Amino acid sequence: MNNEYNFNQPIRRLLRDFEDKKSGKVVESRREIRRRFDYIDRPQQVRFLKACFQSCKSDREWAYEEVTAHWDPKFKDIIADLWRESHEDGARRCIVKHFPIEFVAQEIESLDNKETYYDLCLRLCYYGKFSIDKNRLTPLQVLSLYVKTGYEASDAEIVAQVYRLLITVATDDYLLFEKIDRNAKLRCEDFSPCRKAFYFIMEMQRYSILGQWRSWNIHLQHMLESSSEYHTIKTSPISDYEYREQMSSLFKKYMIEYLPKDGAYDLDKIETILLCSGKNEYLMQYGEDSMEESYGGINTCGFINSDSNDSDIPF
Repeated sequence: MNNEYNFNQPIRRLLRDFEDKKSGKVVESRREIRRRFDYIDRPQQVRFLKACFQSCKSDREWAYEEVTAHWDPKFKDIIADLWRESHEDGARRCIVKHFPIEFVAQEIESLDNKETYYDLCLRLCYYGKFSIDKNRLTPLQVLSLYVKTGYEASDAEIVAQVYRLLITVATDDYLLFEKIDRNAKLRCEDFSPCRKAFYFIMEMQRYSILGQWRSWNIHLQHMLESSSEYHTIKTSPISDYEYREQMSSLFKKYMIEYLPKDGAYDLDKIETILLCSGKNEYLMQYGEDSMEESYGGINTCGFINSDSNDSDIPF
């Protein structure tokens, strides 16, 4: 009977059974409506979503996710009321992504957390009272914001994020090359975060930085391929996965070797190292902490670092 119910009941009957918590068929009807959800008419979808928002927390979370992915303004008041009552994470994500800027700005203290901060930056970057704290974002998130907001970042600002990214990648014990050919040259971009960063920088048309990144990568390849460890892995009778794992670790080891070992950093030096030809082998020889100190302070588009001064120019 359950199978007959699940696959043969009209959608209106399923909706009635789900809405009636005393029907004894809430679980079965919920499962079947969700299975059919993408294929039922919009009024029936709306009816089910409204019933979910009035149901248990797991139903509300499912509805939040669906409405966030396919925003419909008719749910604004329902979600606003639920937010005021419970401050659920699903409501938080939906509000940050879709609610009017004025509402988001008014609720910013309660909406702001690690998970939503990037989306808050994206929504409020042009809101005059909001400043973006790059220290709360990953390098990829910062580069993404540069692209999506049209902010004209300086070469030094972009280089700083590349620097942070390379350190993050090189020190991530669990990160592997996505896919590598045993006969191909190894590249930083074979790591997914580096490939995404390369794309963002290309979108910003900062080709000089891309060229120097590539030049540094070529030097890294040369040093790697000259090592005995590299040739040992190349000639070992190991599986493709073991090869990818060992080559990823070795590549990151050489990245670390050519990353800075101290904090003696000067912004002019890093620009020379990255942007001038002939010195790529000395890429990034100074220090992340000092780099962040070197470009600290609010710039004219709302980005904020430590030791900053107030600015009245919005992002």
